[in-house]
Amino acid sequence: MRPASVVYLANALVVLSSTAEDREIEVRISVGWGCNRRLVESERSSHEEECSFSPVTCPLHLCKWHGENEHFVEHMKQSHSISLLVGNGITIEISKFRTKTILSDKKTRKYIVSLFCHSAIFTCKVFLHKKKLRMVFLKVCSAESYSKKHFGAWLEISSSFRTLKGIMPIAQCSKNVKELDISCQSLVSPWKKSEEQVKITITIRPLS
Repeated sequence: MRPASVVYLANALVVLSSTAEDREIEVRISVGWGCNRRLVESERSSHEEECSFSPVTCPLHLCKWHGENEHFVEHMKQSHSISLLVGNGITIEISKFRTKTILSDKKTRKYIVSLFCHSAIFTCKVFLHKKKLRMVFLKVCSAESYSKKHFGAWLEISSSFRTLKGIMPIAQCSKNVKELDISCQSLVSPWKKSEEQVKITITIRPLS
């Protein structure tokens, strides 16, 4: 018998062993979500993108939680104090923006919102870090609920000095996540030293 080798089965660790006589493969699952497909490691990633047993993962950095769709809302509320809001839009207001921009070299501020609209859950993350506004948008889903329908975040970022508008594509299931960085200096007046309030209006819509 050849030595056993470790590969992956969907989101599970799998041990494969093969007899020299018939080369039949035996699969033993250590941890899994119900998928019984036999895979070699090179096929794992492509299969996980469409496997209906693939779990939902937490969109927050460093959180290792993963589970089923129906437990996601409870996890966000209990573990991160983030409640699900019903609606396709929200406005985030950042007061004392000039002061917070200066302090952002040493302290990162996070503004995280979960919205339920278009029969799906979307997570909107805004970071004030190193004098930049960083925005990340994600449609939360398992592979089972993965859809070919794409969504975007219509953005309006305004202060008394300037208004910026644009559309940011929203990633699905943590795949192809993109970040939008905006210099904080572009939102405050170089001639005035007064405090600014910055408003970030987010509206989720389908991309046609």
